[in-house]
Amino acid sequence: MHAPLVICMRHSYPAAMAPKGEQQPRQHHIVPVCYLKRFCIPGGEKVAVLDLSNGDIRSQRPSKILRRRDHNRQPDAPDGIDEFVFEKALATVFEAKLPTMLDELQSQVPHLSDRELLLFMEFLEIQRPNVPKIAEVFRELAKVQVEEVARAAPGVAEAMQKYRLQVEIKETHRFNYMRELIGSRQFVKYLYRMVWYIREMPEGVPLVTTDAPVVIVNSADKPGAMHGIGLLGARLIYPLSPRFCLELNHPERIESPNGDYLQPVELAPIREDAIVLRRAAEPIPEEGAICLNRIMAREADRYVVSSDEEVLASIPTLVF
Repeated sequence: MHAPLVICMRHSYPAAMAPKGEQQPRQHHIVPVCYLKRFCIPGGEKVAVLDLSNGDIRSQRPSKILRRRDHNRQPDAPDGIDEFVFEKALATVFEAKLPTMLDELQSQVPHLSDRELLLFMEFLEIQRPNVPKIAEVFRELAKVQVEEVARAAPGVAEAMQKYRLQVEIKETHRFNYMRELIGSRQFVKYLYRMVWYIREMPEGVPLVTTDAPVVIVNSADKPGAMHGIGLLGARLIYPLSPRFCLELNHPERIESPNGDYLQPVELAPIREDAIVLRRAAEPIPEEGAICLNRIMAREADRYVVSSDEEVLASIPTLVF
């Protein structure tokens, strides 16, 4: 049995049993409430939400959206370990510091220490696979891998066909995947080598966010593909607010815009002083800003969040 995922191997937090009688949090947000509050309609305390499944647009408080019961609960935790330690640690380690880090990233002259940048990268590392859409993709990949191994074993393929046996990957596989990802530091290593840009949206076109806000796209890959951060053409997008967007690109993509975007890049040893935050001199052109919002909507699971209902109304509800 695996030890419960607390946060990561770079932090140390006691995974103790919750005190007897303590009220456990059951509604877990897949995207932090403190982050969603940045997308409130000006002058109010609600956000506009587009349901891509039916096109409905409504306004709701950030605390009432993008949540699932027991999403961060680890029911397979060993005896004596708090099943909700991951949910609690997310709040104390990341969400308590996230607003300040986001404010600093979009400031005129960002001042984030190497430690703060690492903490932010660890947040992105966990946020991406901890949403239902991405978690389901990795579950399916794990299922295919297990089936391939099983069918290669003598007699197993025949038994599976004869008895109609099927491989089932539990939803909690997400925690195993995150544990392996965090342990390898692979995702963070790629972020360290990328060029970081803070881009500003044009007046009148606020940036949206979604229920899968850490987006990786590659223009050389087919739409809907699971884009890898380790490919030359990988582009990571993360909305900081309706006005600012964080965009990361590999330096090879910038230096060779006509290069092979599906070619893997090489990883070098981490240099913690290597990241330079660059602020784009001009706002994104309006056409590019509209395209950016459509990319966010295309990569969403079901919900798109905005500070402007009109922006949501302009986003097609079909999968494109």
